[in-house]
Amino acid sequence: MEAWAEEKERIRSASSVLLLTDCDGTLVEFKDSPSLVELPDAGRHLLRELNCLPRLSVGVVSGRGILDLIGCVGIPGLWYVGNHGYEIQAPDGAYMPFYDPGEVNYLQAIARELSHATRDIP
Repeated sequence: MEAWAEEKERIRSASSVLLLTDCDGTLVEFKDSPSLVELPDAGRHLLRELNCLPRLSVGVVSGRGILDLIGCVGIPGLWYVGNHGYEIQAPDGAYMPFYDPGEVNYLQAIARELSHATRDIP
């Protein structure tokens, strides 16, 4: 409890604060398929309200790809961190990938190969 009191004071006195939250399992419930996940209106409203606070920047982090994450949350002006940090989109829309495009082709080839090799496994 003593450590939390110290952290609260640091947050109160900071000129700016970045609040990052996870998406799946935190903002939204887990579903059988990630495509079925939808951010509840109350969560969307809260994120918008928090993002309007003058000293606060809000971001959502996920293992999802950045476009999937943005589609799930759908709030302009947030920080979006996808693929466990390999992709970031700033509130102004600037996109920053932290991988070489050739790596995507390599991973897609592995996915195709694994899909083909396991096609007969239920």
